[in-house]
Amino acid sequence: MTFLHQSSDSSRMRPLSPSSAATSSWPPVVAAASVGGVYTQTKRSMLRNNERQRFDPRTLAQETIRPFEYLNSEAIKSELESLQETHPKFITLGSSQDWYDLPTAGTANDCPFDSSVTGCKNYIMIIEDPSVPDPSVLAEVFLSGSVHGNERIGPTTVMETARLLVESAECEALPRSKSDISEEEWEDDVRKAKDCRSKLQKQGIFPWARRWMARLVSTRRIVVVPSANALGYYQNKRTEGSIDPNRDFAFDQENWSHCMRTIAGRTINEVYREHMFQHSLTFHGGMVAIAYEWGAPSRNTPKGIPSPDDTAQVELGFGLSNYAGSFTPSSEGYKYPHDSMNNLVYPVNGGMEDWAYGGSWDLDLVSPCTPTTFGGYDKSKTTYNNATLRAFNVLIETSDNKQPAPNTLGTDEGLFNEMAGNGNGHISRNIRLAQMMIDTVEPYVSVLAVEDIILPDDIVPLSNRGGRACLSTNVVAFPKGTKKVEVFWTVGGSFTIDETRVAYGTWDVAFSGLMDCSTQPKKVADLFTESIKLTSTQSGRTRWHNSGASPSSDSTWLKEEVGGSIPYGPIFSAIIDLSEYNVGDKVAIMPYAKVDQNWKNQPETTDPEVPPQSHVVNARTNPDWHFESAGKVVQGRLDWVSSPLTIEIGPEGVTPEIKNARLSPSGESLPTGAPVPSSPRPSGEPLPTGAPVPSPLVAVTPDSKSKEQSHFWAFLLVPLAGVAGVFCFVKLLRRRNTSGRGAVEVIEMRANDAFNEFAQTDAYRDDESGSGSFT
Repeated sequence: MTFLHQSSDSSRMRPLSPSSAATSSWPPVVAAASVGGVYTQTKRSMLRNNERQRFDPRTLAQETIRPFEYLNSEAIKSELESLQETHPKFITLGSSQDWYDLPTAGTANDCPFDSSVTGCKNYIMIIEDPSVPDPSVLAEVFLSGSVHGNERIGPTTVMETARLLVESAECEALPRSKSDISEEEWEDDVRKAKDCRSKLQKQGIFPWARRWMARLVSTRRIVVVPSANALGYYQNKRTEGSIDPNRDFAFDQENWSHCMRTIAGRTINEVYREHMFQHSLTFHGGMVAIAYEWGAPSRNTPKGIPSPDDTAQVELGFGLSNYAGSFTPSSEGYKYPHDSMNNLVYPVNGGMEDWAYGGSWDLDLVSPCTPTTFGGYDKSKTTYNNATLRAFNVLIETSDNKQPAPNTLGTDEGLFNEMAGNGNGHISRNIRLAQMMIDTVEPYVSVLAVEDIILPDDIVPLSNRGGRACLSTNVVAFPKGTKKVEVFWTVGGSFTIDETRVAYGTWDVAFSGLMDCSTQPKKVADLFTESIKLTSTQSGRTRWHNSGASPSSDSTWLKEEVGGSIPYGPIFSAIIDLSEYNVGDKVAIMPYAKVDQNWKNQPETTDPEVPPQSHVVNARTNPDWHFESAGKVVQGRLDWVSSPLTIEIGPEGVTPEIKNARLSPSGESLPTGAPVPSSPRPSGEPLPTGAPVPSPLVAVTPDSKSKEQSHFWAFLLVPLAGVAGVFCFVKLLRRRNTSGRGAVEVIEMRANDAFNEFAQTDAYRDDESGSGSFT
């Protein structure tokens, strides 16, 4: 047998003889053995490899496929009320009539289901996680389904997007912290969690997708107006009455009494005044296009002259087109072309898109509106501060036909594939498009795994993430004497990863008092002391980049979990040196990243000739950018930090495990995730460009081991490892530990939902003694 050991320079692996392997590793029973030709490292790894042969997450298939169908006005209202009733903690539902005291458009013959008013209500849904420590800093996204009432793809798209988001968040929030509820409630939560995970997985929402959408809900505020032109949508007419709502905004108007004449325009205006949206999507129809600013006649000389934020807009357009994909027939589902509205569509006065982008800073084209319809509209409502209107408001022209045939809407088959699945259609691809806009509104960094342990989700909806809560909710224990471990992380919400690395050290020595679990610092250096340790700098690309993710997941041993328990995207790795830490030390592991610095670059000529003006560009390139409005804050920064992982140093001989106090009834740590079933990384695998060479599972020599003891274990136990492993495997199959049932079920749900109940319960538990020895 040949064993691999990490050499002292952490860059090469050398052969290790069986006897020396036994003398240089822990747990004290056996370091490594070959059972049936499969390399294993401890009892736990042996069982994982056996299970890998039986349960491969890559073989999972979507069991149910649902075709998308148009929602009419009454169905939208019913679905909104159903979502609010089912997910009240995530959804706030209202209307512009209830919230802003706007009148309704229409007569008693319109929208009869809105029985409390005459005409049609304009419904507004806000999706956010109420447990966010500081809601004022949430990145905000606006989704508009229908400004033109006869363009029918958008309303169903935004409703389906909202449903997927809140169902995933609600499911991921379960079970609640065991310390906060009764045992009966806990067991009920576990049952609900298993049921909803199973249901979502059958629909093709595998663990990574569920966690991804739950993250989006818990880290953004998403405002949805399914049909701003509620009257037009009910009547299936472009206009509200006789007025086009997409010529009704306070930007580049020829007559300032001709804006804010519609309830549709006023509804959107009131919503924007209460937020600082960074990203916005507005769905239309009549052609196929992804179009961005400029789209105003006064910003079209020469034709198609770029906006100050053109670099970012171009890259975003590429990404959206790629992710939305195409479908057959090609005459109907060809890939979205993308360019500025002035180039690809046509310029308009009073368009919503340019108003939302430039209304707070391009003041030559802005003036208060003075309409007379519906009793007038106060001029102060269209007098804007310098913060409100700086969004990327992307126009999606969904189809050449404003109401495509029902059989072209698509299904949810493969909806979350990296590339568009077989079910792609008009609704499917625009759901994907909306999800990408929500994701890319703000960068994020997330730790995926340490050594061979895939971590549970670091963002759990409805959970406490304030202060240093992650010190008890995101912890992995390693024994004293562990020399080096490998940490894996990913970066999302962006395109180009200019720099990323890991900062680490003990919480109270290497990090300042500003360090917590959720706050993004203005300057990452403010979190560090002189004792901080930093790994080498790496760079790459996210999944949204036109050239694809890098480092590719294929470069790591995690590649088989991508699309199952690991998200699509780049996977970085670094070696962390733990040799200097002592029992009881809590070592914070915090990857961070600088992204999309090319967005501050500009074409040779822009109109006007000013620096980038959008919130979304400056939030990631300009640390001096700071705006506040309506209780919301946008703060620029260069670096984005992860929620820290804590490595807790335990006594020698302790088995590495995930510890998570949020699942404990009285502070006793219970595991919330199981290590990844895997065999070691083949030594010939390609490595990420610029990344440290990944190590195998690190073999550690405990100082307390005598030479005689090591030889004893080597000669006695290595030859018996195969027999002992089989015996232990059979016993574990038969064992039922009812006292630990709740923890075992959470292991199943939190770690690797791809496996069945057996693969994630008894087979991953240590024996009752907790010694890590063979039974």
